[in-house]
Amino acid sequence: MGTDVVAIAGLVVSGVTLLFVIGGGFYWWGRLSNRVDTLDKRVDELSGKVDGVRGELSGKIDRVRDEVLAEMRRSEERILTALANHSHVNPEAGPPVFWHPLGYVVPAQPPGSEAATAPREGVETPAD
Repeated sequence: MGTDVVAIAGLVVSGVTLLFVIGGGFYWWGRLSNRVDTLDKRVDELSGKVDGVRGELSGKIDRVRDEVLAEMRRSEERILTALANHSHVNPEAGPPVFWHPLGYVVPAQPPGSEAATAPREGVETPAD
């Protein structure tokens, strides 16, 4: 009878230990699952925020690019205007003389019309 009591006690202790091990496993599995769910929600929130920032930055980059392109066009027009409206007092060593200040926009002439320009004081006009 002594061995039966020991065997029964061993089974009870083994069963309780097994319940604690299995119960502990389920407990930790539940905690881990909860943390994964929480992190999944946070990742979704961050993803939405990143998409919003990306759209905002894309719009700002497009506006800056358009402003830079417009400034490049204006600069090119000013340079071409300055080149078209200058001469050299002494072609070999003289400094250039600009007829219009930089930034001056020369009115567009209709195609085929010749704009007569009056000679400017101190500026030699080339002979035809």
